[in-house]
Amino acid sequence: MTIRRGVVLGAVLVAAVLVAPLSSGHRAGAQNAARLDLEAQTLFVDDDPAEVVLRVSGAPDAARLRFTIYDDPVLTRAELRDHHRNPPTSGSRIANFECTLDGDCRGQATLTEGPDGIRTLTLPDDEIGESLRSTPGALPLVVQLLDEGDDGDDVLDEFATSLVVLDDAAPTATGPFRVDVAFTSRVVAPVALQPDLRYELDVDALLSAASALADHRELAVTTELRPETLDALAASDPAALDELLAIIDERPLLRGPWVDMDEEAWRRADESDQVVAQYALGNDTLESFVGGPPTGLVRLDPDAGPDTLALLRSAGATAVLVADDQLDTDTRSAEPTQPFQMLDANGVAITALRYDEGLHETLADEDPELAAYRALAELAIAAGEATTDLGVLLDLDRVDTEALVR
Repeated sequence: MTIRRGVVLGAVLVAAVLVAPLSSGHRAGAQNAARLDLEAQTLFVDDDPAEVVLRVSGAPDAARLRFTIYDDPVLTRAELRDHHRNPPTSGSRIANFECTLDGDCRGQATLTEGPDGIRTLTLPDDEIGESLRSTPGALPLVVQLLDEGDDGDDVLDEFATSLVVLDDAAPTATGPFRVDVAFTSRVVAPVALQPDLRYELDVDALLSAASALADHRELAVTTELRPETLDALAASDPAALDELLAIIDERPLLRGPWVDMDEEAWRRADESDQVVAQYALGNDTLESFVGGPPTGLVRLDPDAGPDTLALLRSAGATAVLVADDQLDTDTRSAEPTQPFQMLDANGVAITALRYDEGLHETLADEDPELAAYRALAELAIAAGEATTDLGVLLDLDRVDTEALVR
């Protein structure tokens, strides 16, 4: 997907695009019967008039819609998330006008009514559009559903989103730069082979864990499997094995041992050879079932350290996945360029990818449309301030997949 005005969003590790989903949700925090939902919007302002598509439900006939666009551009992801959580209430404005529900905007915009409470706002391009295009950055847009109360206007519902204006010029002489979005997912089960050689495996739970992959086959999600689980299915439930293999067909797989193990604990017990052997067995098992080797990506355990990294490298790891609590404070606060480098005990660098907790937070909104547009705005801001290609790593198991479509 190419974002206009010189910025590209793509995916190298795992291809995915965030756009507005097809189903309707609702933002968190609305306490009234009257509801205001975002259905679709223009995100990247260009030469065509900007539009916002809303759904209004449960509102009194005399209710009004207020649209406010602030001209204080947001230039960082952290500021953008703050604006979405705490919409601005003051400051210089590019536009600030109201429309009745039957479409009277007093000539400041056009509001058309569709079925099921849908309203489409079109901003006048020869006035507001020109002002928008002159202000690069993410411009906060606040939409409120108002009704007259005893002490002035009551806000029945509201949401905040953004209109993104990108510079035509590339950020540097070597730009434009890419923001690559990657996903991982876990489809794991406890050890199935029991000491008495019986298999105990909750097949329904296993296939349920794979349901997000099955429902979103368009996403090439890097998947974590236990090789022992596949071997157990082959011996106890071949039909379930076939179903699981169809779900993970052609998906990249994380590298891992035959069964889950604490690599650092085994290393401290002077059993590093067991770790290497378990990874070799896991690699061979995965390859035998899926027809190709897993990737060199390994998920780090919480207790992993530089010595663990050196051990994992000897077991075939070429890159590691890390969480914020596995990084020091300086690394977390710096939001390092993705991927970045970590040093093992021998001072050798290994590629690391960090889960993007900020984007996880953004995509957790109860309204998947809002979440999708906010996430895209964040990625655009990240690309706009980039000096190199960037990677964003997300855990599909923590994301509302309604906000993810091709």
